[in-house]
Amino acid sequence: MAMRNPVVQEAIDKLRKAKVEYQDTDFKPTLLYLDLIVRYFERANAARDEGKPLVAHTILCPTEIFYAMDLVPFLVEVYALFQNFVGDVSSYLETAAQFGLPPEVCSVHRLTDAMTIERAYPQPDVFVFSSQTCDNTPKSGKGMAELYKSPCYFLDRPYTYTERTLNYWVQECQDLIRFLEEQTGRKMDYDRLKEVVRKSYRATELCIETNELRKAVPAPLHCEGIFAGGAVNLLWAGTDEAVELLTLMRDEVKWRVDHRIGAIPNERFRLLLPFVVPFWDMPLIEWMQQEHGAVIAMDPTNIWAEEGKWFRDPDKPLENLARKTFLQPGCQIHGPMKDLLECLVQNAIDSKVDGAVMFAHRGCRSFGACIRSVKDELQKLGVPTLVIDCDLVDTSFTSHEEVREKLEGFFERLEERKGASGVVN
Repeated sequence: MAMRNPVVQEAIDKLRKAKVEYQDTDFKPTLLYLDLIVRYFERANAARDEGKPLVAHTILCPTEIFYAMDLVPFLVEVYALFQNFVGDVSSYLETAAQFGLPPEVCSVHRLTDAMTIERAYPQPDVFVFSSQTCDNTPKSGKGMAELYKSPCYFLDRPYTYTERTLNYWVQECQDLIRFLEEQTGRKMDYDRLKEVVRKSYRATELCIETNELRKAVPAPLHCEGIFAGGAVNLLWAGTDEAVELLTLMRDEVKWRVDHRIGAIPNERFRLLLPFVVPFWDMPLIEWMQQEHGAVIAMDPTNIWAEEGKWFRDPDKPLENLARKTFLQPGCQIHGPMKDLLECLVQNAIDSKVDGAVMFAHRGCRSFGACIRSVKDELQKLGVPTLVIDCDLVDTSFTSHEEVREKLEGFFERLEERKGASGVVN
């Protein structure tokens, strides 16, 4: 008897239909990116039918370990965020409220919890969650595992990046492997793990090469690619699929830089997004491009700390993965704040930004606590900053019109600065 989840299948069908809308795109990687998203969720939904253990997990867990053991990963937060693209999530948020989850809890985790309550995920064989990148994640991960009655493992990510904490995280990964071996009956092939980790680092190199190219004026990366690289790195880390997509992205961006072709013909403002992209209203970025000539020169889903150089000894794959944990995009908001501020300031300088827009997700205590510090550091550089209160998932918190009105006022301010200085990109 088929064990595929009908709710997941419905979302997959909607994503497949959405892909048709992009057939005429002039940004070549878009279609492959959408195809990989569909294939990822299809593999997860078919895993139990095909006799492969399904590992549900929270964000920034070491996906490479799952692929090396021939386990099928399912990243719950990314799947939940994609629900915004294919339908209305208000009924899930209502379920979360009825379950007793207050609005102060991150809406992404209220959504994932509600989808678990309503069995809108495939049934996992095991559940893995970590303390990255916020305190909501381990609480939500533990709750989802209990609701699904799945064996679970918690990865305790240290706060600071030192030799001691690196060794601690290596031990955490070793214990995770033992847990997965016991629960699934699959043994780790360490030669295969070395190859998977090598591919994962190649994907990192491609991201860094693309980010270097993104510093060009005019900005070469169309808004369709802003989330693509980060999403594929989260879902397909360590696979040929990730390397293929990121190679295509790098080559497309390089071609545009070589031919001085920008993402849009009328670039006016270069923006830094220090935190999140507006998942609740992704067309907003397209609107900023087309209506105001505002491009995203750099964003948090692609910023690597210390240039992402986490691969050192090919014979120590777990040590390499442990180092990646502290350097990959998103981990900077885990702390310490000094590292985050230095990273953002350098990206603002390198990317020649005119301004920064911070979407202040009301449920995020990690970044919410450091918004003032980020704003102060950017203002020292003379970079105007707009902070917009929002909710990543709940569209009832802030209207589209209100957000666009605030952005229009910010662009008027940037226009006045350009007029005063006589500088036009």
